[in-house]
Amino acid sequence: MPEVRLFTSSRCGWAVRNYAAMLEKNVEFLPVPAVDAAGIKTSEFLARSPFGTTPVLVHGKTSVFESTLINEYIDDRFPDPPLLPADPPARIEARKWIHFCESRLLPVLTKVAKSATSSARYAAAAEFDADIAWFDRSVLGNHWQGPYLFGDRFSLTDITFFTVFLTVEQVEEMLGSTFRTFRPAMRAWSHNIAERPSIREAVRIQERIPF
Repeated sequence: MPEVRLFTSSRCGWAVRNYAAMLEKNVEFLPVPAVDAAGIKTSEFLARSPFGTTPVLVHGKTSVFESTLINEYIDDRFPDPPLLPADPPARIEARKWIHFCESRLLPVLTKVAKSATSSARYAAAAEFDADIAWFDRSVLGNHWQGPYLFGDRFSLTDITFFTVFLTVEQVEEMLGSTFRTFRPAMRAWSHNIAERPSIREAVRIQERIPF
């Protein structure tokens, strides 16, 4: 049995981030359903998760919750190849855009999806569009070479942004409308991430989670 287990569920899109990171490093892992066929959280999962939320990584006596923290652990514990830069300024650059995803982009997408009125939904969509457009102009800029945010180096930041791009597609499908505009660099970047073999396999793994 693989020494790394990841408790997740068929409804947990965050686990894709962790699968991708472990696939990049050739780490053997076992996805473990956090709920049974009736949708009840298992006792083993609850013993490992302080908040009863997925995903949770278990490696020996170590348990880690929250997908971004799990990926930090994976990168530290299995350092080859690194998914964060070794240089402190570059490393914090990668981490701050992960934080931008978690603290700005994804919460606003949640507001878009869950807004009770069309006016509230429109306001949240406009907020997201402004945030992603700012990132597009100010971070990617006009000199982005790709294929990833830091050139040829695929990173945890790219993995985190995949969740943003995927959530945008899911919310737009749910609403039946498009609410964001990506410039060519942003479109190319999101395409390159989606086509990364580790990402493609991570999505397939998640689709096979039974419940």
